[in-house]
Amino acid sequence: QLPTHQLNTDGLYVCALSVVEKARRRGVGKALMGGAEEIGRAQGSSFLLLHVELSALGPLALYQDTLGYEILPAIKENMEFTSAINLGPEQGAPLNYLMRKELKELQL
Repeated sequence: QLPTHQLNTDGLYVCALSVVEKARRRGVGKALMGGAEEIGRAQGSSFLLLHVELSALGPLALYQDTLGYEILPAIKENMEFTSAINLGPEQGAPLNYLMRKELKELQL
């Protein structure tokens, strides 16, 4: 049985993103996330969600400071979503933040 959750389903979830070590800090992650955001907009999604480990300071800075993602509060529905996709502490996953970015129409 697939996990279920109660979050708004008008968004996309970025499941995994990794940049090989020698290519880090060269704009690769930013470009990949920009592509994910473009896909989301093209599909009519209103937001993007992702998880990032608390200890991943580089990616956390990219998502929060550079790309404008916000850390969501650890309220019941967000914790249930995290557990439903097996990223909760009860599944042995590293501690993480659930982050969200609103997708706005591109201004030309």
